[in-house]
Amino acid sequence: MTKIIQFPLKSEGKFGLKPANKKKLKNLEDAGQLNLFRSSSEAKVISLTIEEAFERAIKYHDSNAEEAIKLYQESIDKESHVADSYCNMGILYASMKEHAKAIDAFTRSLHEEPRHFEAHFNLANMYADEGNQSLAELHYKIASEIEPEDPNIFYNMALVCALQEKYQEALQALNTYLSLQPQHVIDKEAQQLMVILQSSVETQKGL
Repeated sequence: MTKIIQFPLKSEGKFGLKPANKKKLKNLEDAGQLNLFRSSSEAKVISLTIEEAFERAIKYHDSNAEEAIKLYQESIDKESHVADSYCNMGILYASMKEHAKAIDAFTRSLHEEPRHFEAHFNLANMYADEGNQSLAELHYKIASEIEPEDPNIFYNMALVCALQEKYQEALQALNTYLSLQPQHVIDKEAQQLMVILQSSVETQKGL
């Protein structure tokens, strides 16, 4: 099939990697407190004065990649926030252009937690960046099942579908993206892409 159009792979503000943060630190132990005597009626809670490795890694994440990676690995070794730690390590490896290590880290995150949203989204971005659009599309689709209200998934899916000349699917994904935007938001880039996709669908039908 003749290629009709080519799209830029990256879009500022939509193709960024998503870190796993403290969203899952909900119980007392995860928040840096230890729950003792779980089965006892005399249960008590004591505060820990030392932060968990994962919490310390978050603080270093944007300023000292090597230290953050070391602390994420420490968290993994202690079997604490394993999936999140692998996911965030993947982001740091990606920022260091260590793409193979990044993909491996995201994959390890999914091994620990198969429905880890950020790992699927980031792995999709990595595959898209590497030119493997079919695998990127697969992981975007899985991510959309986990977080169907996240608009960026659908914008990115529209791009990778378009790069595979799946213009109808790209159009559907882009429509979903636009439907998830607040009414007061006008995304001119997405609207321009919509016009191109609509034209491509018509051209493809005529081939």
